[in-house]
Amino acid sequence: EEKNGQLFDEFNDYISTDRKKEIAKLYSEAEQKGSPMWQDVVSFDNDWLEEQGLYDSKTHWLNEVKMKDVVRKAMAAMIEKEEMRSPVWTASFTISWKA
Repeated sequence: EEKNGQLFDEFNDYISTDRKKEIAKLYSEAEQKGSPMWQDVVSFDNDWLEEQGLYDSKTHWLNEVKMKDVVRKAMAAMIEKEEMRSPVWTASFTISWKA
């Protein structure tokens, strides 16, 4: 596995070091208050991504712009469905391929 992209969130395509510190503080405070916290993994089949024009298996390029949009829409749907209040989330991409 190789981390392919930078950490991003609902509003930012790139999260600065200062913002990472702020988010880490928010996560720590949430944990201390007993707020629910999850670490989810969403997997896509590399062949399917390639068929959709979102991934190139030769260069290991991922269309992060479109994939970030997919993640943001999925998160918004989950947040609405679960009726979450003021959630804080971050995400990044990891590409797995067979050598």
